[in-house]
Amino acid sequence: MKAKVGRGKGFRGVLNYALSPKKAARIVGGNMATETARGMAAEFKISRELRSNVEKPVWHCSLALPAGEQIGVSEWEEISNDFMEKMGLGQHQFVAIEHNDTDYQHIHIIASRIGLDERVWHGKWEAFRAIEATRDLERKYGLTITPGLEDVAAEDHRRALKKGEVERSLRTGEASVRLILQNLVKDATIGNKSVLAFIDRLEAAGVMVRPNVARTGRMNGFSFGYNGVWLKGSQLGKSYSWAGLQRAGIVYEQDRDGAALIARAEQSGTSDRRSGPESGMPERQEQNHSTGHTLAGPVAPTHSGTVEHGPDDTIPPALAEQKAAWRQQHAALNAPVYRITLRSQRTDLENFNHGKGKGPNGCEQFYPAADVEKLLPDLSRQNARGYDIYVTPIDPAHHYIVVGGLNGDDLDQLRADGYVPSLVQGSGVGNCQAILKLPKKDGPDEQAAANKLVVELNHQFGNPDYTAITSRFRLAGFSNRKPGRDNVFTRILEALGEICQRAAARLNAIREAMARARKERVVRLRAIKAETETSPSEGKQEGGKDHIRSRSDRLEPGQIEPKQDEPELGDDNENDQGSGLTP
Repeated sequence: MKAKVGRGKGFRGVLNYALSPKKAARIVGGNMATETARGMAAEFKISRELRSNVEKPVWHCSLALPAGEQIGVSEWEEISNDFMEKMGLGQHQFVAIEHNDTDYQHIHIIASRIGLDERVWHGKWEAFRAIEATRDLERKYGLTITPGLEDVAAEDHRRALKKGEVERSLRTGEASVRLILQNLVKDATIGNKSVLAFIDRLEAAGVMVRPNVARTGRMNGFSFGYNGVWLKGSQLGKSYSWAGLQRAGIVYEQDRDGAALIARAEQSGTSDRRSGPESGMPERQEQNHSTGHTLAGPVAPTHSGTVEHGPDDTIPPALAEQKAAWRQQHAALNAPVYRITLRSQRTDLENFNHGKGKGPNGCEQFYPAADVEKLLPDLSRQNARGYDIYVTPIDPAHHYIVVGGLNGDDLDQLRADGYVPSLVQGSGVGNCQAILKLPKKDGPDEQAAANKLVVELNHQFGNPDYTAITSRFRLAGFSNRKPGRDNVFTRILEALGEICQRAAARLNAIREAMARARKERVVRLRAIKAETETSPSEGKQEGGKDHIRSRSDRLEPGQIEPKQDEPELGDDNENDQGSGLTP
């Protein structure tokens, strides 16, 4: 039984998906009183409102059987109840919904992380807990035994986490350094790459790399450092030893790469004069004595990208990948210029806007796509230091609506409702962003209408924290430095570059509603003005305060009385329209 867990902001969207007729859905367990998406969303609202500060109250988990294995409704009900008890959510609101639309019979469990006693379930290291829970359930109910944590490690030739590492992760909710390095090194081996490109990619992800190379150029392996902890490749597992990395496609040509690799080793003060495999490297080293930098967190690579990678290479392969990712991202967005923002995930670094004060007369400088590409080497170094890199399209002709915090189900529902993203990118499991591109129009309510659509879409599908049309999103090809994201690279998942007609139609409907409201307001103001002008004697007899009171008495129920300093009729068209052009 495979478990997949995730979190979300809104109950209605995931319930609509889970109960879709296309999924051959039926409720098989839970403790909800109603059976419709609308009804259960109203029930979940009760617990959600108890702790309105919780950003993601939705917990969503799928449990899937191997292909061909089938069980009945009563078994699913017992399994879902047992599973929720093992996860610590047995007393929380939840529903279990079976799907039979694939070869793998599975259920979706949707729960509230907020208990009716107002306590919040934090679910530290929930993926580990879910895997262990499914192993117990497989044995209890006589189901097919599927690979667990130790089996995955064995298949990948990883060294399994020690008991203390697992217990610390469960206690703190933080992944162990061993697991983080295993994942990052494995990601860096995808595709056949030269050894120098392999190092570049790891350094871009915030991993310190120490080649263990002899003076003769003989390569013996690597040690990898993260947050001050150093582990030899062999300590991560057989796949991470030098022989394992070569099997994974890492290429080292001594005549071509030897001198550059020795220089890299000398920069870190670790060039090995011996020829033994992976010798002499400490597991933990608190200081790089050649530079004086403490290694309590990632630091920038010490090279400048000018190392020769071969006769046909003009730039490091890692930089070439970032350029390719940016070109694909820009092709989908196609904005005239962009804002670049850097947000620090370290306490000793401040956030900053890359172009602030660099334009004419001290104004902000925006960057065309070609200039963004020129900034990539510097941005890569900043990313390695601990900055997240964000981009914002600046376009007078188009809006770019970000629907964030999406998982696969959210994205499917977004598409099912007719919204076609211009760009979809991801920086971790259940952490996708869809960018919708649509035409912008001049008008006094344009910014407000666009912001209303942003709020509407993110409350329905994504992250309710997105409330403005100017929301930034991650630059593709750079790692996510937020705690718990394991430095996952932001990857382009879909780049259609299309105008979203569904979003454009919805925005137009919002514009029209605002225009009608504006006209109705003008009519009410005119009526009030005409009434006051035709009864001057009444006003003189009653005096200022009584006059205002009598005018208020004549307002329709629910109508708001205009303020004394409200602009004269016709001044309403002078709202600031510039904010919608250059956010």
